[in-house]
Amino acid sequence: MPGGQPSGWLRSDTVHPDFAILVLTISDIASEDNLLRPLAKSITQYLRLLLPDDRVRSFQVRSPDELRTVWAMQHAVRTHVVLIGHCDGRSIVFGVGGSLTATQLGDLLAGAQPKHFVSLACKSGLRDFAATFSTLDVCASLIAPFQSVHGAIASQFLQCFFSFHLLDANSKRP
Repeated sequence: MPGGQPSGWLRSDTVHPDFAILVLTISDIASEDNLLRPLAKSITQYLRLLLPDDRVRSFQVRSPDELRTVWAMQHAVRTHVVLIGHCDGRSIVFGVGGSLTATQLGDLLAGAQPKHFVSLACKSGLRDFAATFSTLDVCASLIAPFQSVHGAIASQFLQCFFSFHLLDANSKRP
C-alpha cells in the first residue's frame, strides 16, 4: 500500500500460494480445427491475461502416450488442470489409441500430487466417469458438465469460474 501502510487482514481463501494451470487438449482429428483448438486458444489466452505466462501451459495431445509424456514434464509444477476434449460419459476419447476410462486415465496420471480438475469435455460429469475420477489420488476436485456443452459456453464458463475464484475469491473450491 502507498506509504507502507498495512492493507488489513486477508481471508485465507483469498490467498493462492502456488497457482499454476495446465490446459490439456485431448484431441481427435475430426473436431480439432473447428472446436478443440479454438477453445484451447480462447482459454489459454484468457488465463494468460489472468496469470503470469509461466503459470499457464497448454498442450494438445492425440494419444495416451503423448499425454503420458506431457504429464511427466508438467505435473510437478501445476496445481490445476483444464481438460478439453470429448467424453461419452464413460471414457475420454483420444484421436489415436482409443478411449480411456476414468480408472485408466487415473493410472496414467498416477504418482502426482492431487490436482484440481476442470473438465470441459461433454458428459464428463456423468456418474460413470466423474464418480470414479473424483475419488482417484490425483484428483483433489473435479468440475465437469453432465451434458453436451457448446464450445463458446465452455469457454465462458471457465473464464467466469477462474475470475470468480481468483479475482473475487467467491469460490471455495478448487
